[in-house]
Amino acid sequence: MKTTKRVLAIALAVLMLALAIPFSASAAQTENNTLDLYAGKPDVTFNVYLLANLDTETGKYNFTGLDVATEVQNAIKTGNANTIATAADTEFAKASPKLGTTIASNVDEYNTTAAKSGLYYVHYYGELPDGITELNSLVIPAPYYAKIGTEATPSWHQNGRIDVTGKAATGAKIDKIITNSTCTETGGDKYTDRTLVAFNEDVDFQLEATIPGTTSKHLVKYIINDDLSDGLTLKPATIKVYLKGDNETLLAAEKYNITKAEDHQFTIDFVGTADSPLAATEDSFYSNKSVIVRYSATLNENAVVGNPGNPNDSDLLYKVDGDAADTPKESPTVYAFTIKLNALKVDANDHSKKLGGATFKLSGNGLTTPIELTTPSADKAATETAPAEVKGQVTFNGLKAGTYKLQETKAPEGYNLNTKVYDVVIGEPGWTSDSTHEILISYDGNDYIETEIENTPAVLPKTGDIGNTIFYVIGGSLILCAGVLFLIVMRKKSAK
Repeated sequence: MKTTKRVLAIALAVLMLALAIPFSASAAQTENNTLDLYAGKPDVTFNVYLLANLDTETGKYNFTGLDVATEVQNAIKTGNANTIATAADTEFAKASPKLGTTIASNVDEYNTTAAKSGLYYVHYYGELPDGITELNSLVIPAPYYAKIGTEATPSWHQNGRIDVTGKAATGAKIDKIITNSTCTETGGDKYTDRTLVAFNEDVDFQLEATIPGTTSKHLVKYIINDDLSDGLTLKPATIKVYLKGDNETLLAAEKYNITKAEDHQFTIDFVGTADSPLAATEDSFYSNKSVIVRYSATLNENAVVGNPGNPNDSDLLYKVDGDAADTPKESPTVYAFTIKLNALKVDANDHSKKLGGATFKLSGNGLTTPIELTTPSADKAATETAPAEVKGQVTFNGLKAGTYKLQETKAPEGYNLNTKVYDVVIGEPGWTSDSTHEILISYDGNDYIETEIENTPAVLPKTGDIGNTIFYVIGGSLILCAGVLFLIVMRKKSAK
């Protein structure tokens, strides 16, 4: 159980100074006091105990009919609110606490207008939820005796509605996941921190930030920032913001302010300014557990192919009224991966011999337009504007898991055309890490797929073969015919 501060959480503390002092000239009260309690933060429930009876005629507390630990009774007699809370908290932690009469247990709201005049103790039930680091117990007199407003003398007053979490110490965290991951964990569930996609495909992201602060301690800063890598292009129209309580509710666009620095970054402010207040300035904001932001980004051709992938980070910067400084929180990093296929053209008789001049066509698995590339005839070093080239190898970038079709459409010079259509299967990737990267993609230790396609040298007919004999016979016949024709023409000229 998380630590509980022993402080009085409401402005009624002034009465505690006189809890054991009789009040003069005060009329007796009937048993129709208001006790209206609620948990303003989600997932908080509480117990309510009657610690002492109050005689509003004498102003004294008594324990008639109540089983209250001696230490608590003595604390009440001191009239000190902190002392009472400390003693009651200590007793609450015991296996069988003696805290008078239990009025309510494990509730998130308690309302009555028939409460017995007395001193009530409120303590949260069970474990505190995420977002609340500390929650004060309450000591509430009902009714209470004080001078309010323009009153000339003190009098008895009924309590208003009290948020038992109003003075809670709160914290926040931010989380991020990919909601349409294509990668499967060993147990069959989809990963939420990585995915494998092709160029021009969308990745769907969700970030969730818990809401610190309370109805009495509003946030004065609550800003979510999202940074995508250059390989991911934000789709601004897809950004949707929700408040998550028992259910999710779409937050109206006028309740937050989005600024977009570029295609790869955006910031959402929930506080605003005095002239333009936003959601976090309203009490209703704090009845929710968290803010959820969903959006999509497209993997573009600037994406890193292979490792270390294309990261997406978010952070939350918040400050609760009264805090000394802003508190930053960072989300886990999630990654969009894409891979490449290296297709090598080799001599069928000598795989070490790489062949330039072959053209490959890659299609299928979602490619709307087939990709055609020609193997280079020589190695070439990378430049600032172009990647390195390897003789006999083409590289198809920006691929995902699935089955592609690979076919040669032009043979290297001196080789027969290989018209076979090859199925290139890119399966579920493996994963590894190193000293600087927690998540790295792996295909048998590589971050790419590689395949070799053979070509057989073309065989041309040679002298002595039937093919050459035919050519020689035809050629010889033509020469003979030309000679005979020449003699005939010459004879005719001589005859003339």
